[in-house]
Amino acid sequence: MRKRRVGTLSLGILLIGLGIALLMAQILKTNTLNVLFKWWPIIFVALGLEVLLYTYTAKEEQPKVKYDIFSIFMIFVLIFSGIGMFALQEVGLISRASKMVSANNFIIQTPQEDLEIDRSIKKIIIDYPQNDLTIRAGEGDTLSAFGSAYVTADTKENAEKMLVDKRIVTRENGNTLYVSFNLPHYGNDFDYSARIRDFTIIVPGNRQVEIKSRYNSKIIADNLQNDWLIETNDDLEVLIPEDANATVKARTERPNGLLGNVEWQVEQLKKGEENDGYEEFEGTVKFGNGTHKLNILSLDRVTVNKI
Repeated sequence: MRKRRVGTLSLGILLIGLGIALLMAQILKTNTLNVLFKWWPIIFVALGLEVLLYTYTAKEEQPKVKYDIFSIFMIFVLIFSGIGMFALQEVGLISRASKMVSANNFIIQTPQEDLEIDRSIKKIIIDYPQNDLTIRAGEGDTLSAFGSAYVTADTKENAEKMLVDKRIVTRENGNTLYVSFNLPHYGNDFDYSARIRDFTIIVPGNRQVEIKSRYNSKIIADNLQNDWLIETNDDLEVLIPEDANATVKARTERPNGLLGNVEWQVEQLKKGEENDGYEEFEGTVKFGNGTHKLNILSLDRVTVNKI
């Protein structure tokens, strides 16, 4: 009487199917892991069908399917592996692992977004909490924003979809316009993510402006026509025309924190005491008549360069 080992036919079929799937993935440039992670339970279906098919199609009155020690061991391995795979899939680790394998890194340019500022608005307050920022004093009554982002995704098309279309968020209170930004957050190592690499905001130079930034910032003050206040926790660079009509006044906690190709007039406002090492320095640079004020509060270095 012929004996048959469980899994012989199933193994052959599964190996053929796996080979075809891998070949098609190479030809079509598709993600094979997504298919394999999704259809792995077919292994149990194939094994069960093989046993039933052999049992009910065998010509012997009492067909025997051989279950030796190795077969029993492999069945238990498959069962517990299947339960483990199901548990990993339920908690999301399988999908995250699949994303890690298929992920690519892209640098995506965010399209420019323009916002017309009403003439009744006298002051603009900008809060920018993320990466490096460039602020340019522009002409006219339009606030513009654009930049670039690091995006991790499977395709460039999906990377572009991760960046929101409307980034500028505004709120008016009397003659003051508050501006913030709806920007992508940092992702994690197991998922697709998007984060801003650099960002540029063009602000009407004829309005009062207050800017709060938590990272490195650059101010291009080539059209400064009003008073500006810059508050930052990191390094700040100011580029200003030599023929500007402005006074730059910067406060910093660092004794050597006033830099650039200008001649600072430095005054120490606060000396460190025994129980308090905090010091404060104020530097002033005047251009032309010094009509427009550019006041800077920085916890780090302030660099002013004439252009």
